[in-house]
Amino acid sequence: MAKWFDQAREIERLRRENQRLATLVGELTERLAEDAADVDVFGVSADERQMVRDGRQVEAVKAYRERTGADLLTAKKAIDAGTFED
Repeated sequence: MAKWFDQAREIERLRRENQRLATLVGELTERLAEDAADVDVFGVSADERQMVRDGRQVEAVKAYRERTGADLLTAKKAIDAGTFED
């Protein structure tokens, strides 16, 4: 019987975690919708693209990392891909 109670507690914990994550996804979706006009397919903002055009690639990578929380390699690849056409 104790095993059943442990499983029931775990199920309830997972339900709460699922609800928390669903709320977080909703909040992030709203934020993305607000920022969508300023961000291209690769997630690079207009400001970051302008930094690259101005020759400030390192600053663009830093700004991308601060805005997204990405690691250095991911940010570098995103900046390179998002500014290829510019």
